[in-house]
Amino acid sequence: MAAALDIPVAGGEQDHTRYDFQKLLAAEAVDIVQADVTKAGGLSECKRIAALTDACGKYYTPHDTSTAFGLAACLHLVASTPCCRYAQEYSIASARAREALFTEPLQVEHGWITVPNRPGLGLELSERFAALR
Repeated sequence: MAAALDIPVAGGEQDHTRYDFQKLLAAEAVDIVQADVTKAGGLSECKRIAALTDACGKYYTPHDTSTAFGLAACLHLVASTPCCRYAQEYSIASARAREALFTEPLQVEHGWITVPNRPGLGLELSERFAALR
């Protein structure tokens, strides 16, 4: 289908390994790969998927509907991966919950989310929630 259309075809948000994406890319089934960081093996596996995607001359737009740690991981992936050219969606609907969860919540200004620059994913649980673990 991708070869027959003049618009880019995105897919793969339900696939989980680089081998799944290797098959999609080899079949030229997608123009934009959408591996989900929280479902496709985390940052390391998604960086491998992105390398495969880039080697095939395609783009990577992470699928992400998480609102906390998964979103932070997605932001780091996008910021560090040249073949990530487009944003799909970033859920900021539960901003109040995130503000209560973290000592320094993700910053959204003028439609942009700043990539956290602290250690790890850049998020630290507030004392209230850290005590629950």
